Amino acid sequence: MIQASTSKTHSPLLAEALALFLATQIAVQVQAIGVTFLTDNLTLAKAAASPTLSDAQVPWELRQQIAEYKKASELNSKIYHIKRNLNGVAHDCAQQAIRQTQSLPIFSCSNSAHNMLGNCPIASSLQNFFSQEIVLHAVNCL
Repeated sequence: MIQASTSKTHSPLLAEALALFLATQIAVQVQAIGVTFLTDNLTLAKAAASPTLSDAQVPWELRQQIAEYKKASELNSKIYHIKRNLNGVAHDCAQQAIRQTQSLPIFSCSNSAHNMLGNCPIASSLQNFFSQEIVLHAVNCL
């Protein structure tokens, strides 16, 4: 679970698309496969599931982020729409991120397999993550 924020957006839809873009970047960086993305934004879910960028389901403002999502096809990813009222954890994380003042992300890992390794490979791979658009606040490997 990753908590992040950005000031580079003018709409909730674009913020959701940037979150998908971030999740895609991170999944590629940690070499994850068979990734499942969940979103409570139906427009974003339809756009990401559309066969082409020129599909009517893909709004112009999302084309860059959807292109990056599709480019990461080696993830063998799927995206699903979930009802907003079932997305309480994400909503709470977003509210916390809005109030964050720290500049460095907090990393934590409660994955028992990673404890046996001695360090968390997810946290290690994200220590030097940099994006001009997105700020990481917290990364919790479950």
